[in-house]
Amino acid sequence: MKSITQRILIWLVSSLVILMIVLASGILLNVGKTIEPLVVNSAEDLATQTGKSISTYFGGIQKELEIYTKNSLTKTLLWEVMKMDLNQINEEKDYYKNIFIINQKGDFRSTDDVEKNLSNDPIFTEVMNNENREYYFSDLRKSLTDNSDVIVVSQAVMDVGIKLGIIGAEINPDVLLKELFIDDDGKNRFSFILDSQGKIVAQNSQIPNFNFSELEQVASSDELQTINFDGKRYFVYDSDVDMPDGWSVGRAISEDVLFQGQNNLLRFILIFMIIVIGVMVGLSYFIAKVISNPIIKFSEKLNDVAKGNFKVQFDQNRKDEIGKMGNSLNNLTKALRNSFSEINTGVENVDNSSKELSDLAQQSSATSEELDAQAQDINNNINEIKERISNLSVAMEEMTNSSQNISGVSQDLNNISNDTSNATHESFKTLESIIKLIEKTARVSKNSKEKVSALNESAENVGKIVETIDSITEQTNLLALNAAIEAARAGEAGKGFAVVADEIRKLAEDSSKATEEIAKILNVIKDKTKQTVAASDVTEKSVNQIDKEIKAIETNFKNIESSVNKMNDSIENLSATAQEQSASSEEINSSIHEINESITDIAKDIAEIKKSSDEQSSSSQSISANSEELSALADNLNEQIKRYKF
Repeated sequence: MKSITQRILIWLVSSLVILMIVLASGILLNVGKTIEPLVVNSAEDLATQTGKSISTYFGGIQKELEIYTKNSLTKTLLWEVMKMDLNQINEEKDYYKNIFIINQKGDFRSTDDVEKNLSNDPIFTEVMNNENREYYFSDLRKSLTDNSDVIVVSQAVMDVGIKLGIIGAEINPDVLLKELFIDDDGKNRFSFILDSQGKIVAQNSQIPNFNFSELEQVASSDELQTINFDGKRYFVYDSDVDMPDGWSVGRAISEDVLFQGQNNLLRFILIFMIIVIGVMVGLSYFIAKVISNPIIKFSEKLNDVAKGNFKVQFDQNRKDEIGKMGNSLNNLTKALRNSFSEINTGVENVDNSSKELSDLAQQSSATSEELDAQAQDINNNINEIKERISNLSVAMEEMTNSSQNISGVSQDLNNISNDTSNATHESFKTLESIIKLIEKTARVSKNSKEKVSALNESAENVGKIVETIDSITEQTNLLALNAAIEAARAGEAGKGFAVVADEIRKLAEDSSKATEEIAKILNVIKDKTKQTVAASDVTEKSVNQIDKEIKAIETNFKNIESSVNKMNDSIENLSATAQEQSASSEEINSSIHEINESITDIAKDIAEIKKSSDEQSSSSQSISANSEELSALADNLNEQIKRYKF
């Protein structure tokens, strides 16, 4: 039999797998149909962009040569004048194989030191003999200086609308491909350039023995073409180039590289679908477990309930139907537990009651026998009680007299306690006055400390002023010395000035001595103020300590006053108690006489009790027999209840 987990898992997994397979198939088909045209269009757009790059590249070379023609040295077309500049340009530009000039007669000179006449060459005739053309790009041809394949660019040198000659350059096509197609690997992706005759000018293929003739035929078509070579399929597409006229650029890309993105996407989608299916299977298993686990647990616990275990607790914390079902089952087991608990309690009570009833019956029988014996003892004791009551009456009269004496003593103690309370209150007032005086002393001490600190700061400020005066005195002394020197130099004319300088020097010396005396006095003042501040600190600490001690004494006085008040209350209670005891003694004495009369009545009642106990003994024997039968029934019911746990 399949479990609920297996059924849920099979249903969910089969549904999800079918759904994912259908979805994956649709995605794969749509991706193939959608992406393949996009890839082809992207390749064609890339070819167009490449064509524009070629046009820009050749256009840049043409503009560069045109700029050279604007140079006044170039317009001379004198090789000796231009040679150095052209060699320098040729070395700086990697794409130039050589640079040359041609005069109006067709005389050719190049940076390779080659001289010849090109009056019949298209390089010369296409520019010089055509009024509407100022530049010319050749198809792939042999170099003018050696036998290598090159592309020749020629630009007319103009002056006031007259063609003076030509400046041109030979371009290595291999360098062109290296600069424009740096992303080609030569095997799975390579590029080629076709001239106006449809011949491959340059290509960067690294495939051995590649059939370029077939490639030229395929590239001549305006549509995307394919070519197979060495087991690989290549997509070939080309685009026209604006400059040079009639040229085109093409690219060949292997099928694997062209559709690599599509294949990677399809591979990713496939892997993703497998992962999703795996995740969905795991999720389905988890969901099946989440649904089935509570039901399995409920089933196991219901089996325990069926076996009589009512202590089982069902999960009711869930917020779904399982939680509601758990709550209902918990209420059911709780009701069963309560019912069986009440039954069990009732059985135990019945069993206990039957045993107690049996014990009571036996005790009652024994008690009846004891009552007969004790009745006689009570009669004997009654006579003794009467005699003791007489003695107790005498003792109560003596206790009454003692209570009256205690009441008098209590009154005296109350008077003494009041005097003590009044003296404590007066001492407390005196202590409060002392506390106020100490607080005033603390404030005065603190004020004195602040004033002495201010005096110390003032002394320090005066010291700074004295230092300034001393500095001025030293400068004055130096001025007087300089003045004396100048007066000595002046001779007889400076004598009066020397006398004044000497007086200034003496005044400076007196000022210096005075400042030294002031400094000493200030130092003494500073030392004294520091000692005063220290003494004020000690005084402040002492006053604070005294204040703490006095406050502690104040607390003790409050405790003493409270204790005296409590003692006063206790004395008053003692006096009242003594009075109450005296009154109670009189009442007890009266009660003793009443007890004596009651004892006589008790003797009569005892005779009646003895008669009733005989009748009770007979009933107890009947109750004991019935209680034994009830106890047997309770034991049998208890054995049945023990089968259940609650």
